[in-house]
Order: sequence, then C-alpha cells, then structure tokens
Amino acid sequence: YWPSRVASGGTILAPDKAEHPVQLIDARDLANWIVDLLERRVSGTFNATGPANQLTMGEFLDECAAVTGSQPEFMWAPEEFLLAHELGPFQDLPLWVPRADAGITQVSSELALRNGLELRPVAETIRDTWEWQQSRHVQDLQAGLTREREAELLLLLESAA
Repeated sequence: YWPSRVASGGTILAPDKAEHPVQLIDARDLANWIVDLLERRVSGTFNATGPANQLTMGEFLDECAAVTGSQPEFMWAPEEFLLAHELGPFQDLPLWVPRADAGITQVSSELALRNGLELRPVAETIRDTWEWQQSRHVQDLQAGLTREREAELLLLLESAA
C-alpha cells in the first residue's frame, strides 16, 4: 500500500505520529532464512522482523517518497482520530497499530540475526515492491484506504484542526 500511495503524491493521511515505531520484513529475507535454518538443521523459537535498527513511520514514509521520487505532504492523524473513525490496524493503515499494542512493533530479532537472518535495506524492499506493483498494474491491494475514504478522512481531520 504505502509505496504506491506515496508514489501517487498529494496529501496523504499518515497514522498517529512520525515517531511511531514500525517493523517489517521482506518475505524474501524470511524465506531465505527459513530455508537456511532447515538446511543447517537449526531449530528453535525466533522472532524474525526488521529492520535491524528501529524504524519509525515517518522514516518509512520518507523512504517511500525518496524511492518513488514523490513529494507528498503527510497529514498526521492522531491515534484518537483513527480509532474514532474505526480505522483498522494493518488493514486500513498498514504497519500502524494503536499505541496500546505498540509492543508488537518493538520485537527483538537479535536471536534470529545471530542465527543467520540477513535483512536487505528497507529502501530495496520498497523499491522492489513498488516496481512489482507497477509491473502487475495492481490496483486493488486489499489493504489500505481507498482514495475516496482517505479524502473523506482528510476533510474531517482538516475541519477538526
């Protein structure tokens, strides 16, 4: 959702605060690591997410803009606004969860990293995702806000300010 939405520019409804922590992992990195664990016959319980260093929603969205060459304006919607308008974590605003659940975005992958998990740069994941979406002409991502719903929420947010 985010690479395509940011690439299209304009004013974008951004969740909560720029400092809100987020975590993500490229499915290719996860798959490679799982195969590697199997080949090495390593077992155990691991948390596998990325990046290796803390990432904020603001940094992630800025990276989406840098990768796609877009210059959007982010309108940060307070969590109370998002919850009052029944926006669903991950579904309506991918990578966002309410602060009460923010522990899920601060999971340590140290053990996985010590056991061979290699994470590509976030910019590479963003670029490859965006290029894939463009090559497939993906319109309905089944996640994220529709442009109509986003416009409605932006108007409500502006009028509340």
